[in-house]
Amino acid sequence: MTGSILTPNAYLRSDGRKGIRNIVSIVYLVECAHHVAREIQLPFREQGVHLLGFSGCYPNEYSFRMMRSLCTHPIVGAVLLVSLGCEGFNRRGLLEAIRVNCLIPAEVITPLYERWLDQAPDPAAAREQLKKTIPLERRTTTVQEIADTVAFLASPKSSHTTGQLVYVDGGYVHLDSACTQDTSHLKSS
Repeated sequence: MTGSILTPNAYLRSDGRKGIRNIVSIVYLVECAHHVAREIQLPFREQGVHLLGFSGCYPNEYSFRMMRSLCTHPIVGAVLLVSLGCEGFNRRGLLEAIRVNCLIPAEVITPLYERWLDQAPDPAAAREQLKKTIPLERRTTTVQEIADTVAFLASPKSSHTTGQLVYVDGGYVHLDSACTQDTSHLKSS
């Protein structure tokens, strides 16, 4: 495959004919991830990146059939599945047909998140407390960092990456409790 992820890429179909895979879609697997998926799509909206999703929680038989059809359609070049990690997801079922990775953001500052933080009794303190839970650089993830990860996962540079849960969260999911717990009681005297 040649070209950027958002321009038509010629490829050879299994029957020998040449085709174009120029559709990129961002799909939220649970309604709660809709806003995050929309924020990821926004920088690419003018380039025709599609936003799709399912109300309720994935999986069900209908949504699985739709995901398989969407992800294997001849004109689809890349699909980003946005998950919050709370829903069940049959990666093995899609792995047999496509290269599939699941991006799991944690604390991404979006306009909706900003409005939520602004409702705290002390918004500045709420922001600082949030940052303390993120081990890497004590800051939240940016929408651009999510978009950059999406671009990498959809590009030929990650052509042998599949079946992965990709956490873009500064270590929040894996390290927050280990790095933020009060361990003073463990110090030897």
